Amino acid sequence: MVVPSSPPHVPLRTCKSTTPKFMHPYPNPLGNAPVGGPSRIASRNHNDTRIGRPVPFASGPCAGLTLRAELREEQKADLGRKFSKRDRRPVDPPPVVRVRMYQVFNAETDHPTEKAIPAEQIVVGGLICHIDLYAIRPTPYPHSRPVGNSGEGSSAASDPPPPTLVAPMPPAEESKVTSSLFGTTFAPASQIKGLDGNEVIFFVFSDLSVRTEGMFILRYRMFDIFSRMEGSEDVPVLAQCYSGPVAIYSTKEFPGLRPSTELTKHLSRYGIRVNVRESERKRKAAEPPAVEPEEPAESSSGRPPHLD
Repeated sequence: MVVPSSPPHVPLRTCKSTTPKFMHPYPNPLGNAPVGGPSRIASRNHNDTRIGRPVPFASGPCAGLTLRAELREEQKADLGRKFSKRDRRPVDPPPVVRVRMYQVFNAETDHPTEKAIPAEQIVVGGLICHIDLYAIRPTPYPHSRPVGNSGEGSSAASDPPPPTLVAPMPPAEESKVTSSLFGTTFAPASQIKGLDGNEVIFFVFSDLSVRTEGMFILRYRMFDIFSRMEGSEDVPVLAQCYSGPVAIYSTKEFPGLRPSTELTKHLSRYGIRVNVRESERKRKAAEPPAVEPEEPAESSSGRPPHLD
């Protein structure tokens, strides 16, 4: 996973392999299934005892190293339209999370130290992020009007206010409704340059819909399907984080979409499949009922009144 750089007093350990980079010198835990197959990955046991803590790797590309990972939501989804067979729209903007990794030294002592690993030194093959969905306490929809105004004076003042999170964190497991998700709930790591020009590692969820209306939050969990920690054969969950609130509307109540964010456009330029809009999409106003034209009244003589 990582080609680490160590302090001068620590012997350098590298993840060497005589096989090509696109191959793996250790068994694929998914058998012959393609990497990232949701059904096979989801069926495996995940060890969540080390989330956010140093993980000593016993096998995989960095066996013998101790690493710690952090996840942070870089872009949250604001809203979406309820999924239906005839109208499936993904949540918008597409959720994006960023991972940072650290090499930990003397992890089992009272004075551990760690060093950030540059993103360009991380081999992202095998890094996967998975999403779970949690319902939060119902509140009035946070967007009370369509995006923008049809008349003059449309400005930032017309933007809907951000929704308010009223659920406890972390959410209770009984509020998990991941079965209401539709689309791709697993994302591979994308190693690109960020908006600031520095190398970053993102997980992008561009094809994610929700089957029911309401307010929700997402839980992101990252793991490496090719690595195992010491003392366990399960796939270790390396890091997790929670999203901001997401409002899902019925088709009738959906307020519309804003222009794509700069990050979404940036991802598109790197070939990541995302929906890009240059302008806002407002909710179509209901058309007024058609009015039948009135027939001109006739006089008692049968001729139009203006001829009498």
